[in-house]
Amino acid sequence: MQSWRRTSLWLALSASWLLLVLLGGFPLLRVAVPPRPRSVAPQGWPHWLDAELLQSFSQPGKLPEDAPQPPQAPRSGSCNWGACFDTSRCRGDGLKVFVYPAAGPISETHRRILASIEGSRYHTSSPTEACLLLLLSPDAPAEECSPVPPWWNRGRNHLVLCLHPAPCPWTYQLGQAMVAKSSPMVDSFRPGFDVALPFLPEAHPMRGGAPGQLRQHSPQPGVALLALAGEKGGWHPAGADTSACPWDGRCEQDSGSKQAQHRETLPNATFCLVPGRRPEASWRFLQALQAGCIPVLLSPRWELPFSEVIDWTKAAIVADKRLPFQILVLWSSERPLPSRWPETAVPLTFIDGHRKVSDRFFPYSTISTDAILSLDSHSSLSTNEVDFAFLVWQSFPERMVGFLTWSHFWDEAQGSWSYTAERTNEFSMVLTTAAFYHRYYHTLFTHSLPEALRTLADETPNCVDVLMNFLVAAVTKLSPIKVPYGKRHQEAAQEAPGGPRSGPKSQPSGPDCINQMVAAFGHMPLVSSRLRLDPVLFKDPVSVQRKKYRSLEKP
Repeated sequence: MQSWRRTSLWLALSASWLLLVLLGGFPLLRVAVPPRPRSVAPQGWPHWLDAELLQSFSQPGKLPEDAPQPPQAPRSGSCNWGACFDTSRCRGDGLKVFVYPAAGPISETHRRILASIEGSRYHTSSPTEACLLLLLSPDAPAEECSPVPPWWNRGRNHLVLCLHPAPCPWTYQLGQAMVAKSSPMVDSFRPGFDVALPFLPEAHPMRGGAPGQLRQHSPQPGVALLALAGEKGGWHPAGADTSACPWDGRCEQDSGSKQAQHRETLPNATFCLVPGRRPEASWRFLQALQAGCIPVLLSPRWELPFSEVIDWTKAAIVADKRLPFQILVLWSSERPLPSRWPETAVPLTFIDGHRKVSDRFFPYSTISTDAILSLDSHSSLSTNEVDFAFLVWQSFPERMVGFLTWSHFWDEAQGSWSYTAERTNEFSMVLTTAAFYHRYYHTLFTHSLPEALRTLADETPNCVDVLMNFLVAAVTKLSPIKVPYGKRHQEAAQEAPGGPRSGPKSQPSGPDCINQMVAAFGHMPLVSSRLRLDPVLFKDPVSVQRKKYRSLEKP
């Protein structure tokens, strides 16, 4: 009996000790024995995903600018429903609207709105009982504009309604008043407080209206891809013989009268190019939506209607009209700017940079496009080569896409890194003499790289290619992409006259450059690749007419 008790007591003590070890033993050990200090990894380079997939870097404040910019009008003020609207006035009798009597001539649309409100159950004739005080924008000349209305109270609980561009300027500050305006300017619009309305014509019905023409989500066969808005209300399809003269005042002859169909018809196309002028653009925008056509807006400076509740990025295309119509040249050569340049249909913008190699990678505020084509004075590319390289870059915007390549390797004899321009089955760098990359890397090059590395690139011009490839590889952990480059161009580059960025371009400098960068980065970030992207049907035995980039196959 005593033996059984001793056994039970021993088992209980063993179980208790085991439970104590499992629950509290390890924390006690961690307290008793201090942990060994861990080596803190150095702070890494910015990752590609840190830039939120590089959707756009054109907004002010995203990129450091090279020169101070003039202050812009605030897009949003401090007004909101709690700060500028007294909701206590709406608790008693609910929503009551007081309408100021028209102080001058008003449009037919305003008159209909006024009659509709006065005939509703929300109308009140007492401004002290009203929750909302409605003020119609008069269509009077400047000398007949009314002064500050009574019961204004700095605009609190006021709604100013302006459906048409009124010639009467505001003689007082709107202050805390809400503004419901047709196509308001972006700079003066206050999101979350003001209301953007569509531009309504005089003949717009009070209720209802003509139904839209959208019957299916796929375009009809034979329908034009793009329709252009004419000057006199018509739409005409864009084709090979379409001229820009109807919108360009610099044209000597206006051919729009022959092309445009001057009648109030809705467009019959998949995309509708809407001009950027107000208020015409707002009305054409509504026409395109009614016809089931995707609006294409070029630099709209006006707020799209009901943008607070409608995500227009899913129904329209908003683009910057300046992007397809400019060429930016950074001139850093010792030779002065030529007095004559080839005539182009788009403006040329020149930036006189400093005489430093790294200056070409400065994030100039003038550069508003995401894609950058880096060229030097000895680059010789055909239009097909540039077009195809840009097409590849659009699919891989985080990588460098180039034509000439280098490869790095470990030199066992020297016990260090080196790189070569010999043609091999692998490459890890593309030369910036002809390459596409994202302008985000200009910001990293200028503000993230150590100054010692930029100085090294300025003193040894060939090192700038290695440094740029190091930076992109450290950020993306990916290799660059090579595209086809004509043999005649490679031979021309080798026979180019002397200079710091010419013929020796295809022959790298000594290994000191790459080893200093490896020491600065702390590791070798370059990634080798055996991939080269060629166009579809590249050198396939098919008809030449089927190939889009035919000139790439010429010897």
